[in-house]
Amino acid sequence: MKKTYYYWFSLLLLLATTSGWAQTFTPILERGVYRPGSEVSGAANLTVSGNYLYFVGRNGDTGPEVWRTDGTPGGTKLVKDITPGPVYGYNAPTSLFDMNGTLYFFSGQSLYKTDGTEAGTVLIREFSDIGGANLLNYNGLVIFIVENGLWRTDGTPGGTYRIDKRPSFTPRVYNGIMYYTSSSGPTFQETDIIRSDGTVAGTSLVRQVPGTLQSFGIGIDGLYFNTLTGSARLWTTWKSDGTTAGTVPTGPSTTTSQPGYFNAFGDLYQRQNEVGLVPTSRQNKATGAFELVTPTPDLEVLQRGVQYNGQIYGNAYQPATGQELSRLDGSPVRDLNPGSERGILLLPVVANGLLYFTGNDGTTGFELWQSDGSAAGTRLTGDLLPGRSSYPLDLTVYKGDLYFDTWDGTLYKLNPQQTPTPDPTPTPPTTGGALSITAPAYDCNTGQLTVQTTGGNGSPIEYRVIGLRDWSTSASFSVPTWQRSETTFTLDIRQSGQVLSQSFTTSCTPTTTPPPSDPTPTPTPTPTPTPPTTGGALSITAPAYDCSNGQLTVQTSGGSGSPIEYRVIGLRDWSASNRFDVPTWQRSGTEFTLDVRQDGNVISRSFTSGCDRARVSAREKGQTLGVILYPNPVAEQFTVEVNGAAGQRVHFDVINLNGRSMVKQSRQVEADGHIERLTMPADAASGLYLLKVSADQQTKVLKVVKQ
Repeated sequence: MKKTYYYWFSLLLLLATTSGWAQTFTPILERGVYRPGSEVSGAANLTVSGNYLYFVGRNGDTGPEVWRTDGTPGGTKLVKDITPGPVYGYNAPTSLFDMNGTLYFFSGQSLYKTDGTEAGTVLIREFSDIGGANLLNYNGLVIFIVENGLWRTDGTPGGTYRIDKRPSFTPRVYNGIMYYTSSSGPTFQETDIIRSDGTVAGTSLVRQVPGTLQSFGIGIDGLYFNTLTGSARLWTTWKSDGTTAGTVPTGPSTTTSQPGYFNAFGDLYQRQNEVGLVPTSRQNKATGAFELVTPTPDLEVLQRGVQYNGQIYGNAYQPATGQELSRLDGSPVRDLNPGSERGILLLPVVANGLLYFTGNDGTTGFELWQSDGSAAGTRLTGDLLPGRSSYPLDLTVYKGDLYFDTWDGTLYKLNPQQTPTPDPTPTPPTTGGALSITAPAYDCNTGQLTVQTTGGNGSPIEYRVIGLRDWSTSASFSVPTWQRSETTFTLDIRQSGQVLSQSFTTSCTPTTTPPPSDPTPTPTPTPTPTPPTTGGALSITAPAYDCSNGQLTVQTSGGSGSPIEYRVIGLRDWSASNRFDVPTWQRSGTEFTLDVRQDGNVISRSFTSGCDRARVSAREKGQTLGVILYPNPVAEQFTVEVNGAAGQRVHFDVINLNGRSMVKQSRQVEADGHIERLTMPADAASGLYLLKVSADQQTKVLKVVKQ
């Protein structure tokens, strides 16, 4: 015991006194994480679900079992000893998977779910062979592959059954329907294309095509795949709209190898199945055409990279530099381990506004490194085990912090670099009042975003926009093309240790606003005559609203006399009806955007519902509901941080433009900084959604952009 105490005391003392940029580490669990067989095994499966970070752990009394942590040593414990005694190997939990705050996993050949408590850890079903599992979230169901077939579960034994007994490959979703493939025919040289809605009755063969499947991807206009006929070595490229008649070759079969299809970052790509730099095309979501990507991307980075500051980074190999942290085109950020030796292990993750990865500079061994995307900004975060590799693995972001485990089975939390304590010397006098963030300058065409401030004490100001760049004295940021409209960023500024934040949503509508010298909009000429204006320029007047029944009527004045369409995001998409029904829980304190469209022109006005404004406005200071969403845009999973709702039941609801609830869950929040993990349905199309977070009589609405 004494030896262990001095080991950790010495280690923490060393890290705490390292050079100024080094960050410190907190050991959450010493030698309790499951790392079997190899120092680089990733069997711990760190997975965020609900309020906990789960992993596969062990101690002297049990073999590998599911553990959980709330981020503190005292809050780290075994969930349940499913296989009693120190049994190893075969019964180790696998395939940890989050479904709307509930963790699913396999132990041995049985499927379980848990809410983080022993009583809430229950057996769903036993199987004879679990195979690869391949869990998928589809319309509130967990889809998985066991016993050579496709199965589903709703979390109950009765709702767990086989959809299809054919051997299946990873399902994908197109237009709300799940598609997958299976080898078929007497010698398994043909391919079945199958569709399913998650039920046995709703599962059917689309078409059996000749040849073995070589690639499979989902585009905006259908399924794309190609097959290879073994005997004749004939390649055939196919496209399908999900029907038998609509599954057809795109051209004649050929003996020449054909480009394959795959999805990455929400897009469909087409390229030859070769490593390294090969011409690659991406489907244009507006036209459906395939367009050449420049510069030519590296396949490994494109398929397995991460987005950071509007760019894609990953793990790529170059003969001259070896395996290194690399940009999309395969060029290394820095030749960390000079020459052809490996400088990076596995994939980077994004946390604290930086890229983190397990790297080796040839001196320290494999340790935790960080990068801002530049060679100068790529540096050692900390040497956990001087003299040999600590092999940090399972890098996972939980509650905004980075967690990982090391070769000896210790779970660590990275402590972000603390904001420097204000200097004891006198603070410069305030030169212009209290520091505050004003409206930023933003150019949608170039993506140039400049954070602007007023007031302050005259000392240097630092600026940060998470997802674009970490702290810097530059107030200018570059917004990538795909984020230049309907993307919400958090603008952070820092002066003398004080940090202020403000949200900002990009928009391209300012580019269509008439110049100040001509305040009256000029109608765009059209081939047909525009109906004469009947009452001046179209405008939205105060809406009629009845709190008791939720009836909201959008009202207008002026206009050209042609038909008007109305939309309220989160209630209903465009329609000729100006009446909307507001759900009970949104009838007070919810902000809506009212949109009106006539002759192609769209105008908007905000409206906040209210039943008892005095009661809402009189809320105790410091108890205002605060919600932070990241990342945004989202892929499937994203994180919501809630403040100002301690002791309350908080409801989370992601809805589409038609008001349909896509994700709905609620949680009792015990303290500020509550983290909720939400998962978009597998069939959620790319585009704009709303996240509504409500507690007591407060509601916050944030825009969510689905990639």
